[in-house]
Amino acid sequence: MNIKSLLILLLSPFVLFGQSQSSQALIGPGSSDYTHGGVTEYFKDSASLSYWIYEPSQPQPDTADLVIFLHGMGQINPMVHAEWITHLVKKGNIVVYPKYQDDLNVPTDSFMSFASKSIRMSIAELQTAGHVTPNLNHFAIIGHSYGGTIAANLTYDYMAYNIPKVKALMVAQGYYGTDMLLPSYVNFPYDTKIQLVVGHDDTTVEDDFGRLLMDSANVNPAFKNLITHYADAYGSPSVTARHDDPTCISPSEDYNSGEFNYWVVGAQFLNKVDVTDYYCYWKLSEALLNCTFYNTNCEYAFGDTPEQRFMGLWSDSTAIVELTVEPNATTSTHLIQDRTLPISFYPNPSSDFVQIEVEQIIEAATIQLFSSLGQLLLEQKGIALKTGYKIDLPAANGFYYIKIQQGNAVYTSKILKLE
Repeated sequence: MNIKSLLILLLSPFVLFGQSQSSQALIGPGSSDYTHGGVTEYFKDSASLSYWIYEPSQPQPDTADLVIFLHGMGQINPMVHAEWITHLVKKGNIVVYPKYQDDLNVPTDSFMSFASKSIRMSIAELQTAGHVTPNLNHFAIIGHSYGGTIAANLTYDYMAYNIPKVKALMVAQGYYGTDMLLPSYVNFPYDTKIQLVVGHDDTTVEDDFGRLLMDSANVNPAFKNLITHYADAYGSPSVTARHDDPTCISPSEDYNSGEFNYWVVGAQFLNKVDVTDYYCYWKLSEALLNCTFYNTNCEYAFGDTPEQRFMGLWSDSTAIVELTVEPNATTSTHLIQDRTLPISFYPNPSSDFVQIEVEQIIEAATIQLFSSLGQLLLEQKGIALKTGYKIDLPAANGFYYIKIQQGNAVYTSKILKLE
């Protein structure tokens, strides 16, 4: 072996493991292109109903969109999510961080009432002099772990909890447990835009709650995505896909409330700010807000687009493992509801099957049945459709889509199966 070959062999590990991650983008969702230079903090301590308000400053706007950020179990110190909060605020949003548990002894059946009351109190405070006025028509909730489940429950029952209608919801690694789940999530406000984000290697909660909402929440399918991020050990430091990835502690002490427990110390130990923040959680949440409130950046928020999936590059221009999105781009078009053909289905909701009702026989029709994720489950071609034609449904409860096509005429409808 010559000297040149030996040097290449010896140096190759350093080439491989010396690759660094992308830094924060300069423009676009998740980027460092901030409209405000500072963050103003307000803290209200009221027994177990404490909350923090973070408002944009430098310059201070007259009004701003309102984002509620709900922490995970025990993460009662806002420094755990400080960098994400800072990002959202410097992009022009008010962020409220309710402390829905005063300590680890608060029973979980109190979380909903404590969280909702803190939200109502914070809104009342924001409407007093000296604060940035919240635009309550632009109201969003982001929640991590337990906070993700609370966020979904508040969105579902917003009227019962006397909070504004939630227009945008991000559930990051939502907790799946009988102590927090609602009996059903079917009757979700249809126009809510939802991102369900999970880590592929999250062994704490896995993806059960995300899939539950994906399969059951009755919202516009074009604006409901289940998004998975992945580990990538190509370079150093490696990219992870764990339950703690949404935590991002700031080196500044500005967000530190001085409260520490097992969960806060654990977040400190595992803390990092990297591409999973910039290109997953920060990018997606910012794009969700912009898409919902201003109809911009939707290609970063929904649709299994290259912009949505992109996770940055290693320093040798190798792509970091991309996000996967459900439904994916090739199947999501099947979920768009169309009414070109004069057809209806009954019963809907159904338990075992649906029957077709038509004004006249439809010759040479194609019938397709899709899951809520756009997976083709059944296809029948050359059917003469007439009233009473029966389509059997799969055993699993949830939403399905039936597509009937005759030439260029199409009928697509959502079907709910319940026992």
